[in-house]
Amino acid sequence: MARSTTVEITPLVRAIHTELRGLIAQRSLSQYRLRDKSGVSQSTISKTIYRDTSTLNLSQLEKIANALGETPSQIIARAERAAEREQQQQHAYTTDPEIQALIARSQQLRKDGYALAAKRGDPETGGNWG
Repeated sequence: MARSTTVEITPLVRAIHTELRGLIAQRSLSQYRLRDKSGVSQSTISKTIYRDTSTLNLSQLEKIANALGETPSQIIARAERAAEREQQQQHAYTTDPEIQALIARSQQLRKDGYALAAKRGDPETGGNWG
């Protein structure tokens, strides 16, 4: 039977993963090439950095950071700033009365059976989503 664990993906962890994805993309590395450069398995890279279903341990973060030409502290510092900005933005959304009124109205309309009129590929709305 497979072992089940509960991992909390905090805003900081999510920001670290986002930062790593950006660095990997900047360096045009595939998950397999990063695996070869860092020694961290491709499945771990996929589960943590790309799917946010797990976290890196400090050793793994250090190996990946080194493979990307960075230090863990540089990555964490940028991620902390990004997580702080995200938290401030979320706070602004939850305290803005106009936004809260729009959300409440949208929720009521959804309960009343209304839905967004635009659909994928709708030329009237420019809805070319995906």
